[in-house]
Amino acid sequence: MAEKTVEWNAFICYRGKSIGHMASQQIAEQIYGMIGTDPGYTPVFFAEGTRERFDFMKDLDYIIPNVKKFVIVLSTAFFSDFFGGKDNKEEKNPLSATRRELELAFRHHCDLFPIFSGEFSWAAVDSGLMAKLEEHFGKENMDSLRNTVGYVWNQGENRPGDVKEYLSKESPAGVDRFIRSAARMGDSTRDFELAVTEYAKRFNSDGVRTILLQSVEENLAAGRRNEAYAAFYTLMVMLRQHKNYTAMNELFQKYRESFQDCRSFDHLYVLYVTDSGAQQDPEKLLELTYRDRRSCSGNAGFVHQFAFTFAWACEQADPKTLERIRTVWGVKALNAAERAIKLDGTYAKYYCTRARIRAIGGDYAGASADIDMAIDQEDSTRRDYMIRLMDYRYYKLRIETEKRIAELRRELTRQ
Repeated sequence: MAEKTVEWNAFICYRGKSIGHMASQQIAEQIYGMIGTDPGYTPVFFAEGTRERFDFMKDLDYIIPNVKKFVIVLSTAFFSDFFGGKDNKEEKNPLSATRRELELAFRHHCDLFPIFSGEFSWAAVDSGLMAKLEEHFGKENMDSLRNTVGYVWNQGENRPGDVKEYLSKESPAGVDRFIRSAARMGDSTRDFELAVTEYAKRFNSDGVRTILLQSVEENLAAGRRNEAYAAFYTLMVMLRQHKNYTAMNELFQKYRESFQDCRSFDHLYVLYVTDSGAQQDPEKLLELTYRDRRSCSGNAGFVHQFAFTFAWACEQADPKTLERIRTVWGVKALNAAERAIKLDGTYAKYYCTRARIRAIGGDYAGASADIDMAIDQEDSTRRDYMIRLMDYRYYKLRIETEKRIAELRRELTRQ
């Protein structure tokens, strides 16, 4: 099985010489020769160079979701046998790995980078075949591919620097395709939150953030509010990942009137406040997150955010405020943490949040057990694994310290 954790910077898709596409494979081989060992572009998946490490067709489901740039070498006969073998008697060709690659690339919103062999032309694709392609892959996806400005490969005239410059560019079409897909999910769903977070991790760059900001403005001007908000939310998640809280605050102020009634707007704002330390009334934030917790009780992220906000508010409160928050919100927060774990018991951070809430309530044994669970559950393949592990160990030490202080106070009371 393929390494599920490999993030491929590029995947080279082409028709192979085994089915008569010698020129297409030669172009793919030359591209791989230009970028395959360049640290600025690696790792690159090229079937001829990496096939021995994979059960290719079986592992495509693991490979393609981790691909950033999907490079397609388009030749005149690229699509010719997608829906039938050589005799065209079969409805589909089960042997076409290329068709499967393209299906997965569209499904996982890979950024498309077509490279046109010198003789390729979209106009030359048979209209009947194009209709089948639109039906199978989706007209929206095929339009996106057709409208992407590609690199024209002229044999003998291709400088590595030109090819690399083309492949280093971000694709507005790829960003737009993702935004339209995210907008259809609904901004209060867990699928939306997970898709945006994953996309932001894979494509966070100055270029994409600029495209997203333009997308917010263009979609608002065109009356496409759902798409505009999806672009705004994705941009804010990227800025949060970079801890650019100044830019986040500016955008919240600029677009509050446009988006404040979107169901996830308050959720996003509270994430910003708790991360950045911006001055806000913690009890007001608890009211906002509790409202979201009730209205989106099936979304583990929203449910957890209320529990997390309670722990965050208690840990920075003065004794009088702490007692009031704990009395009013304590049971609700613990229930929310348990609900989040029930919805998604694999997410380690939820156990850490429950540990903090249990410690606030004096259940130090339960809190310690939850921290141990968080450490055990954390995905060691995450880029931020060590940071999360340090957080859990910090809370483990904090809980042990609070437990010892509570024991000393009881001892002093008895004396």
